[in-house]
Amino acid sequence: MNMDNITKTCIGLQCGAGILNQLTPDQWTALGVIGTLCFSGATFIASVAFKIWDRKHNFIRREEED
Repeated sequence: MNMDNITKTCIGLQCGAGILNQLTPDQWTALGVIGTLCFSGATFIASVAFKIWDRKHNFIRREEED
């Protein structure tokens, strides 16, 4: 590594630390809740998409009802 790369890395870390310090604990909590809701929504949508794909292609064999 040369000094130019080290300098760019240090500047990037200082910018990141500045962003981290700008949010209050309540804002971090809200960000965590929003992130959790987005992740849960994406998981739900993926699950529904796989169910639709499975029913369309009948990939998983199901027992037929008598």
